[in-house]
Amino acid sequence: MTKKEELTDSFSNVSRRDALKKLGAAGAALTVSSSVAAADSGRGRTLRPSTSGIEALSEAAVTVTEDANVRVEMSGTKRAGVSAAKGYRVELNDAQTESGRPTPQQAKATVVPLPESELPAQKSDRQTELSSSKTRTDTATEDDGIGTLSHGGGDSESDYEGGVWARTEDPIDITVTKTNHRIEWTTSGGETDWVGRKYDANAYRVESPPAPPSPGKNASIWHVDDSGFYSPDWSGYDVDSEVYADYYNWTWSYDTNKTTSHHRVTAVGNPDGSLDWSTSHWHTGEDATALRVDAGIYGNY
Repeated sequence: MTKKEELTDSFSNVSRRDALKKLGAAGAALTVSSSVAAADSGRGRTLRPSTSGIEALSEAAVTVTEDANVRVEMSGTKRAGVSAAKGYRVELNDAQTESGRPTPQQAKATVVPLPESELPAQKSDRQTELSSSKTRTDTATEDDGIGTLSHGGGDSESDYEGGVWARTEDPIDITVTKTNHRIEWTTSGGETDWVGRKYDANAYRVESPPAPPSPGKNASIWHVDDSGFYSPDWSGYDVDSEVYADYYNWTWSYDTNKTTSHHRVTAVGNPDGSLDWSTSHWHTGEDATALRVDAGIYGNY
């Protein structure tokens, strides 16, 4: 049995709270770390795992603090004409003890591209779910045609599209929050003239272990706290669009403690049809270091 299968079995046969205690030290069992350049930053530590050779991903950074906050940032560029979704996972190891005490100075991080089976589809998330019950509890969505900023237009007009996604997961591949941000843009005369954009923010309820003795027992219930668009930035030749989505959970482990998940997702439509993208995620509160971050891009849809 693999380490991942052992952890999955733990969620099936013991309470969620007992399983989470195991995961405090078992993060190292989920991955093998690569070499990481790290920089100390006050009460925490910032790790910069290598992104060498990973398509469409340029940089990744992970900051772990002594008060159990974790921030992950990723950025890169999607070439024009790319039609498939791509994704990347930052895996954090040795970030807390079995009792849940944060250990940022011992933490290690690795970033890896996701296999196709774990990528969201262009239209919907089709990843395999390991839980017996996963229900969307909250959804926020907005379709914002932010109109035209004319730079003269009329020559070499082209239409492009793409998007960015981010999701927070349990350590055994169960999505608990997910944010999608898609844009379409038109260029002419070497500048971006028009953009339409949309987003959706999704929170989920996960039952663990399967078939609890009574409804809601050991359920992990996430909610959308706030979400929306920031004002677009037309200051250059491109257009910069950003989405924020904040989520919370009072039943992640002990019901008197709060856990939060936060996504900031930016898509920049360039005149050559490429898409610059970046994501920033952070988790705070109880067992925040046990949560995992995935992010990536949507191709032409």
